[in-house]
Amino acid sequence: MKTGLILGISVLVAACGGQTGRQAAAGQDTATIAADSGMQVRYYEGTLPTADGTPINYELELKNEEFSGDGSYDLTMIYPKADKGKDKKFRMIGRWGTLRGSAENPDATVYQLNFGDTTLEQINFLYYPDSLVLLNRHQARLKPGPNYALKQVDALSSAAE
Repeated sequence: MKTGLILGISVLVAACGGQTGRQAAAGQDTATIAADSGMQVRYYEGTLPTADGTPINYELELKNEEFSGDGSYDLTMIYPKADKGKDKKFRMIGRWGTLRGSAENPDATVYQLNFGDTTLEQINFLYYPDSLVLLNRHQARLKPGPNYALKQVDALSSAAE
């Protein structure tokens, strides 16, 4: 019986070329992998001000299954020249979901990035087809003035580095 099981596994591995789907796709670009797997991958970038006006560069990758309103995210926040003249990076990886309605519009689409266990540990963005606009924890727009939008891009700038 053991010999038959080992032989069966060997035949299966040989038939698959000894590669997993992830290994076989290593030479493909992200869009091809996403199209082949039914996974959507979107990238957003922008510089958003803090309360004191200090700029923070955001790089956001959103992944989700096609026709699904939730998925995973990878967010990098870069504080320019914050550490003795050098950029300081913070990275958060987690789950995101889609909510219907914002404080101003009951039909708006809000993307909510979750990075903790409480409602205080979330980042909300108002969805537009080509951008995401930062919202406060009550899903309302931030004070007027600065641009709080991340623009959708084909690839993240840091990927080219």
